[in-house]
Amino acid sequence: MSHIIITPVLRLLFYTGLLLQATFFTNALQASEFCDPNLASRVGPRDYFDDKHHKAGRIGIVERIHLTPEMLRLEKGNTASISDDLNYTLTVIPNHPAGLDLASRLDRAIKDFPERYRREKLTRTVDCYFQRAFWYTPSQPYLHYIFAIHLHRNQAYQQAAEAYSQAQRLGLNNAELAYNYGLTLFELKRYDEARKMADNAKALNYPFDGLQQKLAKKGF
Repeated sequence: MSHIIITPVLRLLFYTGLLLQATFFTNALQASEFCDPNLASRVGPRDYFDDKHHKAGRIGIVERIHLTPEMLRLEKGNTASISDDLNYTLTVIPNHPAGLDLASRLDRAIKDFPERYRREKLTRTVDCYFQRAFWYTPSQPYLHYIFAIHLHRNQAYQQAAEAYSQAQRLGLNNAELAYNYGLTLFELKRYDEARKMADNAKALNYPFDGLQQKLAKKGF
């Protein structure tokens, strides 16, 4: 098994200093589309990674109504379409990791299964949703991790590798990141580096070995 894995999102409570990241985002995000930088709204923004916003209850309310398990399975929306409920979620909580990942997966599903998802239309592009998240909390490592998965999903492997590396520089280091980073490095034919990531994932008790099997077939 070697596909990209993302487990239920944990509330990460670590922070780092702000970094100048304009060059990376200019390269990784589409620059041709206008993306509204105004995050203020009647109901937000709320920071998913700030515990006080969870304690206030608003994030939980939004998740229960506008980010349901059926939505995460790409089955149906709750109050409207998946895309409309998702847009509400990412308007209130621009940096919601599961919401951003859903935007990426829904966009892919609309392209791959146009008849099944013919009623779905994202209010903003996926790149815009990520751009707004980075404007809000640019140094949150888990956002870079989710962005890397999005880039890999769309075969932008070099940019995905840069995003994984940025997540690591910002302090994220776990088995899931190592494994998925290794998959991207494999696609780039950087097999020695992919092997190191596979070994890191194994040392951290990652349960899947598809990456190791792919590397073994290449003699690594």
